[in-house]
Amino acid sequence: MPRLDFPKIPPSFAWFPLIVADWLGSSAVQRMTMAERGIYLTLLMYQWQWGDLPASVANRREACGIDPRSSRRFATKFPKLFTRVPGKPGRIWNLKLATT
Repeated sequence: MPRLDFPKIPPSFAWFPLIVADWLGSSAVQRMTMAERGIYLTLLMYQWQWGDLPASVANRREACGIDPRSSRRFATKFPKLFTRVPGKPGRIWNLKLATT
């Protein structure tokens, strides 16, 4: 069932940039399982729509619909993919996507 709290997406946010060469050439992505790649893409899409992500693994998991075990494992295995958002305590983002 679709989330009712998702806002209507403005046309400019109906897509998000995925630089294929960067994705395929990323050593972090190459080390990921297919499930981890799905989690990463989900987190990136959530950030694209909302601007950033909850820093708490539990809140991030709940917001993105990721199961608890997979979410904790992903956060532990790939801690450098997301960094704290300056001036916004409790929020993180993927800096590359944020500056795109």
